[in-house]
Amino acid sequence: MIGPELTKLSMTGLPRATAMLQVDVIADLVCPWIYLGKKRLDDALSAVHGPSMATWYPHQLNPNMPLSGQPFGEYVQSKFGDLKALQPAMDQLVMSGKAEGIDFRLDRITNVPNTLNAHRLMNLAESQSADTSRLAESILQGFFSAGLDILNPDVLAELGIKVGLA
Repeated sequence: MIGPELTKLSMTGLPRATAMLQVDVIADLVCPWIYLGKKRLDDALSAVHGPSMATWYPHQLNPNMPLSGQPFGEYVQSKFGDLKALQPAMDQLVMSGKAEGIDFRLDRITNVPNTLNAHRLMNLAESQSADTSRLAESILQGFFSAGLDILNPDVLAELGIKVGLA
């Protein structure tokens, strides 16, 4: 049993153990909710008093997506049904994005890509000890805000170079 005299000991001067907060993110880089979640995770990790790290793991929402992708409108309709009925949810997504500093520009997306090569780029970044969270941000922002074709290897290479990949 711990005596009352031990409960009053001060921890001042003793080395402090620092634990790393490790977050595993399992994501597909064409999911707008992942982009929102990433922004919120970034905010949460910046509030942590101590070291933290997010490790990204690939997941394909559409593993049977053709390698060439699928036109955006066709994809949305096949996945979610009537586009007019979906509009309120799309509007809510855009509003939620604005609250997190995301400029969702779904009007710029022409094609929903097969994300296999984007996941390969994330894997390359991890193998080179590059900042995978920064790369994920770059891919997500490029796709959802700039309408970049993240199926295009040249686009992916440029995004990789921006985070220090060689």
